[in-house]
Amino acid sequence: MARSYSAALTALLALGATSLAGAQTVGDRTVSSESSQGEAAIAADTSALVDSVRALVTQDDSQPQADQARLDSLQVMLGNDQRSTSHAAAASPALAAARTRQQANQDLRRAKLAQAQLASSERSTEKSIKQAQKELTKAQKELRKAQAAAHRNAGPR
Repeated sequence: MARSYSAALTALLALGATSLAGAQTVGDRTVSSESSQGEAAIAADTSALVDSVRALVTQDDSQPQADQARLDSLQVMLGNDQRSTSHAAAASPALAAARTRQQANQDLRRAKLAQAQLASSERSTEKSIKQAQKELTKAQKELRKAQAAAHRNAGPR
């Protein structure tokens, strides 16, 4: 689970870059109806990106709980084994419980790191999207001015 963080983060960054590229392409177009479609695409991509990040964070948050449940189960098994068998026979479950505890701690650290990275990526993507939207608005204003000037210059024939 923890190994999939970089792949998921890469996918999210690619999605954010695709959204920005689409926003910039829309800013270069000359038809205002296409601009509003571009804004809708940006909003849809942003919403999808936020949903993906939230799903990954939720999934990362549940992993330490699952590890803790497994650890608790192994500790119960260890207690039962210690009561019913000799101390030497109980060494194997104790080792397994220690390893599981260590793995749970590592997973928790990784989940916190991944959550911080995802939050940083989300902030960066939102900032980039806002910048692209500002540039799109500026391009739309310039387009309207150019269309009005062209209309005035065309005048009566």
